[in-house]
Order: sequence, then C-alpha cells, then structure tokens
Amino acid sequence: MLVILLSSALCAVVIYYTWRSRGGSSLQALTACGSAATAVFGMGVALLNLFL
Repeated sequence: MLVILLSSALCAVVIYYTWRSRGGSSLQALTACGSAATAVFGMGVALLNLFL
C-alpha cells in the first residue's frame, strides 16, 4: 500500500512541475496533478485487489 501512495505522490509532483514549467496556472496544475494521483491510486488499489 505504501508503494501505491508513494507512486501517486510522485506522479502528482511530476505533473505539477511539468504543468507549471509550461506556463500553466497553479490552479490548473493542482487540478491536473490531483486527477492523475487519484487515477494512479485507483489503479494501484485495483491491482492490489486483483492479486490478493
């Protein structure tokens, strides 16, 4: 479970800084990274349930 949380956080940080470096606003970046982190977390939990 810790791996899922860490990968979600890493994904969110990478997307946030990528979005900001391309000139996006902070609110847009937060929305994008939140959506991506939620998706990664959901996929991780689904895979965890699949294998356990």
